[in-house]
Amino acid sequence: MIGDNVLHYKLKSELGRGGMATVYLAHDNKFDTNVAIKVLNKEFVHNDNIRKRFLAEAKSMFKMSHPNIIKVNDLIEENDTVAFVMEYIEGETLKEYLDRKGKLKDDEIKTIFSQMLEAVGYVHEQNLVHRDIKPSNFMIDKKGKIKLMDFGIAKTLDASSSEYTQTGTGMQMGTPMYMSPEQITETKSVTAQSDIYSLGVVLWQMVTGQKPYDTKTLSNFQLQNKIVNEALISSNTKWDTIIQKCTQKDIRSRFFKCAEISQTINTGSVKADSSDSTVLESQGANTKQEKPRSEISLEERMQQERERKRGDNSQGSSRIKWILMVGVLVLFSALGYHFFIAGSGSSKSASLKEEKTFKEVKIGNQLWMAENLNVSTFRNGDPIPEARTAEEWKSAGENKRSAWCYYDNDPANGEKYGKLYNWYTVNDPRGLAPLGWHVPSHEEWSELTQYLELGGEEKAGAKMKSKNGWLHNGNGTNSSGFAGLPGGYRDSDGAFLDVGELGEWLSSGEYTDYGVNNAWHINLRYINGFVFSPSPPKDFGCSIRCIKD
Repeated sequence: MIGDNVLHYKLKSELGRGGMATVYLAHDNKFDTNVAIKVLNKEFVHNDNIRKRFLAEAKSMFKMSHPNIIKVNDLIEENDTVAFVMEYIEGETLKEYLDRKGKLKDDEIKTIFSQMLEAVGYVHEQNLVHRDIKPSNFMIDKKGKIKLMDFGIAKTLDASSSEYTQTGTGMQMGTPMYMSPEQITETKSVTAQSDIYSLGVVLWQMVTGQKPYDTKTLSNFQLQNKIVNEALISSNTKWDTIIQKCTQKDIRSRFFKCAEISQTINTGSVKADSSDSTVLESQGANTKQEKPRSEISLEERMQQERERKRGDNSQGSSRIKWILMVGVLVLFSALGYHFFIAGSGSSKSASLKEEKTFKEVKIGNQLWMAENLNVSTFRNGDPIPEARTAEEWKSAGENKRSAWCYYDNDPANGEKYGKLYNWYTVNDPRGLAPLGWHVPSHEEWSELTQYLELGGEEKAGAKMKSKNGWLHNGNGTNSSGFAGLPGGYRDSDGAFLDVGELGEWLSSGEYTDYGVNNAWHINLRYINGFVFSPSPPKDFGCSIRCIKD
């Protein structure tokens, strides 16, 4: 917490608090006006990466000069205070506005959305991608004027810029519900069309008065799978033409610029779906009946879609599943892979183990597994190939295929340290983490270590390391409950290394700076209490620690 005064600004109250910074309402004594000040939280002031990103956000916003973008007026770097000063808007976020009002009328949608397009279009003209377009990042004042804010994860498209390598080109960034497919699958493909996708999702929300996905029932993996593979359900309104084009999975099929969307709205070419009826199928029989679209609510349409998918899955799914399973087994057996199939012979106990309730530990605002992952099937039940020999392991990496192993191929090491997985297993669309969990991103690992660095001189690594099981014990306290063990790793050539001396955990993210395409890792070493964040090749085999969705 900072003092009541920052230079000539008098702090009045807290407006909002995030993981990295806090926003205050303050009074500018010099100009006798209220302002908003975004202050980097004390624990991150001396973190070079976070500080650089914070300052990059301030500089990006300072360069903006548009009536629909929050203006930054001042930058403060005073002792341990790093902050920037913005204009203060009396109003509420668009999220709060939608939560209060629900579905908006067409005239209001046009007024608000047109301003959003102006703001985002201007950002793109500055060679930036915002990457976090969502209702909570727009302010709406008492007169209905819209202001875009929060450029904390904005990405410059100018490779010659000094800020280019600070924009997270290899990290998955954004707010899951509003992310484009390419923000999930390949961060290098994030362009202005990614923001346009997010605008389409926000428009859907304004039109329907609902959120497109239920994050209370969907895991992060299920949500991302829907975004990548399923079209937004039709809103059954005249806005569907724009929504569907904004949210095409292929960026080449989307609007190219925000100005094109504005032109579509202003020329009156927004048309309702030409179909005037929807075919419904009776649950009791195979008879069909037609019902006018105007009489079908969005809730009914979403229920129909769920029922249709259940029906599709129930017809022939068992036969198809066994055909695919046999095909996979034959293929990988031919390549020399070995499997443990749930429910067959000695692997039955392993299958039961995978279904157990995992030990959990709450660290800060995160809920982590307190043990390494030790599963041999994907979330959908498909087996993950076990690569025992060095040749099998190298072949998996060279062909970008999923694979797991025990350290030294010894199941006893699996009981102690869990399995080792390559990065391709982590990012397989079938899902590695159990239901309700996911493999953490690089940012989530960073949040953990930053939190543990607080509260004394003890290093984060020491707090994460178990008290026993490490070579030359003495610097692991496990005060966090993370219970990190030195499971070692397997390199690209299939060699096993450093068990007892090194704990190496994969993140879900890629490291792609400077033309390198590797994976972000976190490791702990017996020799000290620090946490390291290397980026070795994706075919390394490492431990997995999951975090709750």
